[in-house]
Amino acid sequence: MAFGSFPDLTGAFTGTDTSTGKRNIDLFKTAFAAKNPDLRGILTPSPTPSGTTLPEGNAIPSVDPKIQSWLDLYKATSPERLKEMEEASRISAALSREQLRDLYPFLSAAGAETTARNLAASQAYRAFAEGLPSNVQNIMASKQAQATSAAAGEADRARAVATQQAAAKDYAGRFAGQYIQVG
Repeated sequence: MAFGSFPDLTGAFTGTDTSTGKRNIDLFKTAFAAKNPDLRGILTPSPTPSGTTLPEGNAIPSVDPKIQSWLDLYKATSPERLKEMEEASRISAALSREQLRDLYPFLSAAGAETTARNLAASQAYRAFAEGLPSNVQNIMASKQAQATSAAAGEADRARAVATQQAAAKDYAGRFAGQYIQVG
């Protein structure tokens, strides 16, 4: 490719041809097919649709009068539609509150019934589990351990009392007769 020549970009740029309005056109195919490309035809603005006019200095065409009348009506009725939607929302909220108020006793009763059923099932399982042989053995072993612990505690207390009595006797025997009577 020589300096100043254009690369072959055929197929690289597709889009809408603004002069014809056709879409998915290779915009540069015809321009680069010529040795001296003229891009002026590609860059010209598209013609305006029939029945519309472009205001001076504005690229956006004016709106069709029928559509504009519908838009004006839509804007004019917008506050009324908004009030209707707000009223519908208030009515819907009031109905929801009323339904919840009517349903509450049923929901509360269902909750109480479920709680009672769960409690009964829990108690039945506990009674079943306590009746298992291994659990009975564990309960008896625990009772035996409690009795052993109580007996050991009583024996420790009795030893402490005996030790205290022996110390008191020894003390009294050592110092008997050494008291001075003041009279």
